[in-house]
Amino acid sequence: MKTRNLTVFLLLVMSLPVVCFAQQEISGLQSGILGPGDYTVVGDIEVESGTSLTIVSGTTFNHDGNYKWNIYGAFTAAGAENDSIYFICDSNNGWGGLRFRYAAPVAVLNYCVVDNCHLEYSTVYFAAINVTAGMGLTLTHSRISNNQSDNYSSGVYVVNSVAFIDNCRIINNSVGWYTKGLGIFLKDSADSQILNSVIAYNNSSDGL
Repeated sequence: MKTRNLTVFLLLVMSLPVVCFAQQEISGLQSGILGPGDYTVVGDIEVESGTSLTIVSGTTFNHDGNYKWNIYGAFTAAGAENDSIYFICDSNNGWGGLRFRYAAPVAVLNYCVVDNCHLEYSTVYFAAINVTAGMGLTLTHSRISNNQSDNYSSGVYVVNSVAFIDNCRIINNSVGWYTKGLGIFLKDSADSQILNSVIAYNNSSDGL
């Protein structure tokens, strides 16, 4: 009887449908709330002016190519101490970074990991987190690491804006040539603050 019952049970289990949980692919215009969960980025992402995007803790964005985020609207990536948000790429070619474009509202990244950006030579965009003439960047409890840029800084680049950076690790970033700032580059950002952070092991290939 036990053998018969076991056989019936196994047949029932084998007849159940197989459910596969694939990562959700994402690209193009984004607004509202994303996450938690895993996303595969398959194209450039844009947050339009006048819209907002909030990313919740426990969300991972794995870039399937050198895709960038062009952010004109409000942006908040609100991770938690034991539940970070990841912007990463498994490919050796890296991804294109977070680009906060002209006069974007305040950008907030808390408990985030921004890793493995590769930025080719550019006259505008130089780092994994790039803020140009925006209203400000708040970066806290985050790691900016293993990013590469052909020129200027490779970690955080802020021009004509204000940065507040606290309890961050900006490490192991590298710049090819024409180096200014390596880990962090600030220009016309007089009110910026960098507190309680580690900025180390950032280097350039030309030895500077």
